[in-house]
Amino acid sequence: MSEATGKQERHFNWLLTLLISLLMSFVSIFVYDRFFVQKIVTVDVKGYTEEQKDS
Repeated sequence: MSEATGKQERHFNWLLTLLISLLMSFVSIFVYDRFFVQKIVTVDVKGYTEEQKDS
């Protein structure tokens, strides 16, 4: 294997790694947004503190 071929292969491997990483990031964000965000319950801090004062 010549030095030029080795450099081309290294560049291709870095590009492939970058593309796979970006793809996995986008898929993770999509799955999180699609399936998990709706299930997170917000906290009503103002209502909670008023309830504690009344008790």
